[in-house]
Amino acid sequence: MSVKYKIPIEITVAYLAALSLLVTLPPLGLPVWATFVTWAGYFALGADKKAFRELYKAIPLGGIFGWLAVVGFDFAIKAMPGIHWIIPVMIVEFLDVLVLMYIISWFKFVGAAVFFAFPSYFGTYYGGFFPKTGDLITDATMALVWQVAANLLGPIFGFLSIYLSFPEKR
Repeated sequence: MSVKYKIPIEITVAYLAALSLLVTLPPLGLPVWATFVTWAGYFALGADKKAFRELYKAIPLGGIFGWLAVVGFDFAIKAMPGIHWIIPVMIVEFLDVLVLMYIISWFKFVGAAVFFAFPSYFGTYYGGFFPKTGDLITDATMALVWQVAANLLGPIFGFLSIYLSFPEKR
């Protein structure tokens, strides 16, 4: 079954992309690129209710494991003085991703949905796309909140891309 849109979806996506930039303004200051990641993810996963649900279940998980890695990096580097920083970071990353992969498998998460959020957390934290305090735990948590909020908007924009194009099934 094919779908025809009363308004071309290309136009709808373009004006929604322009409108989405408003989330970057104060007081929100969200990383809109993280919204684009899960917006695209919504379409990659099928652009339906199931894709929406899977993303909403997975986004917090991916962010939490990003948070664990960032906090773990700091702890491990400090716990291993005199060793090049990359070694403790690699150990933490290995353990973090290993546990995350088992959780994805055991609890039947859609791996791609989790991994839209996981790197979004790193981009948000290391890119500084959140209000900074100077305290590692507070900053890591603020980055988590900002990343999750931005990622959760993506499926909404994805849904609106279709809904506001007024699809007609043929």
